[in-house]
Amino acid sequence: MDGDGKLTRFLDYSLEGLYYESAADGAGTAEPWLYERFFTPTDLASGIDFSIMDVAREKYADFLKLYALISESAVLQYQPTHHLDEAPLINGSDFDAQLKAGTLKPSDYVRRVAQGGELLVLKGSALWDVTGRVDDQWQPYANSRRLSPVFVLADDAACFAHGQIGSRRDQAYAGLILQDSHKRYVATWPVAVSGARFALDRFRPLTADGTPVILAEGYSLYGVYASRWSG
Repeated sequence: MDGDGKLTRFLDYSLEGLYYESAADGAGTAEPWLYERFFTPTDLASGIDFSIMDVAREKYADFLKLYALISESAVLQYQPTHHLDEAPLINGSDFDAQLKAGTLKPSDYVRRVAQGGELLVLKGSALWDVTGRVDDQWQPYANSRRLSPVFVLADDAACFAHGQIGSRRDQAYAGLILQDSHKRYVATWPVAVSGARFALDRFRPLTADGTPVILAEGYSLYGVYASRWSG
């Protein structure tokens, strides 16, 4: 910075954004697996404050962009707007207290952030599996939430899922077989996978002891299916 507190150019480059690597502890939150893979309220508030107070960028149309590098290789971008909807986000301690108390779910916080500014998924992951702009209908593991019709037999649910895969052999596809309280079965829609075909964290978050968290209300995990591929 110069004597006036303005950011100076470095090697003919100007500052366009800030990034950090998320290392949050989600213990005590309703969805720790999501809290740990998003901007924490305090980090986001600090970034917004720095962005809108950066006097060196007053001649530019946009505020500094904020980037989060998520542990599972996703990359998120937040573009501050300095609108009224964004104002509550600048007080990160209030949101963090609600999240840690369990009165605010991290998924609801994500949607609140998306209302305040422009939130984008630049590089996807299992959790952030839809790239592009995040809106107020956003869901984690969105592609794995799509369910088949209900079947009396688990085998029929698996056959339906394999029918959706069809003859595709460009890569492996996999999903889950879920059971409801009446012992009826559904399959989650097949998603493309790499690495171990039966790794459960590709479709659902896991608890600290490795137990899958089933996001479809009223269902429990019954099985996993996967296709072969020619790679």
